[in-house]
Amino acid sequence: MPSPNVQHLRLSNGLHVTLLHAPWLNRCGAALRIDAGSHDEPPEYPGLAHFLEHLVFLGSRHFTAQDSLLPLTMEHGGQANASTRERHTDYFFELPTTAVDAGLERLCDMLAAPALDLRQQHAEREVLHAEYLAWSRDDLSAASRALAEAVPAQHPLARCHAGERASLALQQEGFQQALRRFHRDFYHAGQARLVLLGPQPPEQLRELAEREGNRLRAATPTPRPPPPALLPPRHSRVAMARPGLCLLFTLQQLPDGAAPALQWLCQQLQHDAPGGWAASLAERGLGGPVQASLAYHHQDQALLQLDLGSIAADGETAALELLFDWLAFFARQDWGALSTEHRRWLARQACAVEPLGLLRHWLQAGETPSLDEAVLREILPQLHPGNLLRLVGRCGALAPSASAPPHWQLPPANPWLQQRGPNRATASPEAAGLRREHLPGGHGHGALLLRWQAAPGCSPPGGLLQGAVQALATTTRRAGLELGLSSGGELCELRLSGPAPLLPDLLRASLDALDNAPLPQPAPTPSPSAAMFLRRLWQRLESELTRQLHPPGDPVRLSDCRRDGLALGLDDAQWHAVCALWNAAPGQAGRWPSQRPRLEQRLWLEVEPMAGEQALLLFVPSGQGSAAEQAAARLLGQWLQAPFHHHWRQRLGLGYGVFAGHRRLAGLDGLLFAVQSPYADAHTLLGHVQAFIDAQRVPLAGLDLARQRELLLARLAPAKLAPGEAATLLWQLGDDAGQLQRLREAVAALDSEALDRALLALGSPAAGCFCLATGAPADSRWRPSA
Repeated sequence: MPSPNVQHLRLSNGLHVTLLHAPWLNRCGAALRIDAGSHDEPPEYPGLAHFLEHLVFLGSRHFTAQDSLLPLTMEHGGQANASTRERHTDYFFELPTTAVDAGLERLCDMLAAPALDLRQQHAEREVLHAEYLAWSRDDLSAASRALAEAVPAQHPLARCHAGERASLALQQEGFQQALRRFHRDFYHAGQARLVLLGPQPPEQLRELAEREGNRLRAATPTPRPPPPALLPPRHSRVAMARPGLCLLFTLQQLPDGAAPALQWLCQQLQHDAPGGWAASLAERGLGGPVQASLAYHHQDQALLQLDLGSIAADGETAALELLFDWLAFFARQDWGALSTEHRRWLARQACAVEPLGLLRHWLQAGETPSLDEAVLREILPQLHPGNLLRLVGRCGALAPSASAPPHWQLPPANPWLQQRGPNRATASPEAAGLRREHLPGGHGHGALLLRWQAAPGCSPPGGLLQGAVQALATTTRRAGLELGLSSGGELCELRLSGPAPLLPDLLRASLDALDNAPLPQPAPTPSPSAAMFLRRLWQRLESELTRQLHPPGDPVRLSDCRRDGLALGLDDAQWHAVCALWNAAPGQAGRWPSQRPRLEQRLWLEVEPMAGEQALLLFVPSGQGSAAEQAAARLLGQWLQAPFHHHWRQRLGLGYGVFAGHRRLAGLDGLLFAVQSPYADAHTLLGHVQAFIDAQRVPLAGLDLARQRELLLARLAPAKLAPGEAATLLWQLGDDAGQLQRLREAVAALDSEALDRALLALGSPAAGCFCLATGAPADSRWRPSA
């Protein structure tokens, strides 16, 4: 898996550009970093930098908000986003190759000349205020507030940088001047760096970068004063309004190359292998799990954060003793094998097949060199008690146990990062129930999607087996592979992806883990803070929908199930090795006869709000009949995404977590509408969703149907999708060899009458649908989900 061909250049306006020529990709992407963030904003207007990050997406000199970057990526099935950190702001997108010119044109135009319309500012301020409310109720804000009390008062870390209504004083002329001054001082070529990625020839990428990158104003870098000292702190121990213990080493006068060294140290600190600090805490019942991160880095300063999600009563002192004992042990060791393994990990990241992963890697790699062991050895003496801040939260219900002194040791070698010989197969076995497909854009990357199906009235132990593969999934994830096991109703699915040469061994290890697991084996319970509120509700919706459509039956072992699967991106030797393993896997090849599930009623599941946050998710199954109905439903989902986002964010100013589009949940195709808001209750949110759907008949009449058909056909062409999306499409629509082709033919033949019928069915009160919301059922038409 070779890495991209890299070229660096500087445009005539001073913009630094990195070109990544990756001929195996079928998608493109760009990332542009502005070297300014929240710590560069005027102290009297907290949140101004983040606010500007939002505003630039709302139209520019040459593009209205409806024709800007975000709607373009939505209609092409791409992605676009941005993030504001302390000292930089990143913008990025991923698009098909046919749309990258339009994407980069919009990205550079919106950064060079944003509209900054006052009416849009008012609407977007409500979005930021909603984000602020959610952040202020989250555990992350508790740590930030405690940290602000600990660091020196003159340091930017001592201030809150989350914008809200009061701090974003739109009516003040001073605020508007500060907003434009911030844009003028930092949003120019001398303060920016562009990374452009694609399969196009290097000269074509260069021409595109020069044409669009020169939209940014030429200027020299804006001088920024050095940050105030981080030491000494005002307080070394501060109470924190959340559970656990947060430890932060305050470091300054760091050498060049400190960031990659500290990030590597974080990996060692949070490694859960026996003989490490994290494992010793868990063994003694003192606290955990450990999350280590480089929380802040600018010039020669850094904060190394060690976050323990829980801490035992009176466990703080023992945890610190273990920490400094481990650090002393670690400083004495030879790190040669670990650093070699780390270089292999970086090399694997540098040749990722998903465009956004590649962009993030190279955007960061352009600023930080590879790991230098000498730099870390120079830093380690600063990790002493005098440089440690302790943010102390509530204690957990842990019971510390007596234990022998720790026997420290370095983590064992990760077998998935070691050099391996080629796959060898002397035969060419057939594998019943297992299909083989090419993976477009894979370039040495492969995927295995395997499914076990229990007999009617039974359920495979998929959920019970997740604990059996948890350790393997953690180890492989550290090596750039993915292992996921999911289950629902009669099905259990195992999904493996990563470098294709490793997949046969990964399949063997996965099957061994599943085969050796006892029945029953309790599944691990995810942390309630592991994902955004809306994402967690999305997962809950799918789980509940699966339970309704596929009630759990008597548990059976995988050996009693039938199985089928899909192999993608494997060469002949890899395919033969997988076939041999598949033929010996538990279960009988094939599928039990089954009918496509249907949702006939209007079901409602009430869930608890999260700290005042309200949410509603409405799933309306559609396209359950002919290929023509499926095509109409998919096109509606594609078309509605951008106007739904604009409706909630700009017109109503109610939702900041917003999604609309086609999804498959629990085996059902349908349209999903999701909104999170602190301003409206569930019934109000539902009313707005229904009103939005009803109002679409007028814009539907003026729809450019030919363009929408063309866009949807591209989404149904695996050769034009990123590898992960292509694998999902082939898995969902590949059971019948002609299903995907029939769907594409139906899309090409779609007319406005078919779309109008689909839209009417979407808003029909008689249609079966499922609503998950932070409130009771809206009226008697809804049946509570039992």
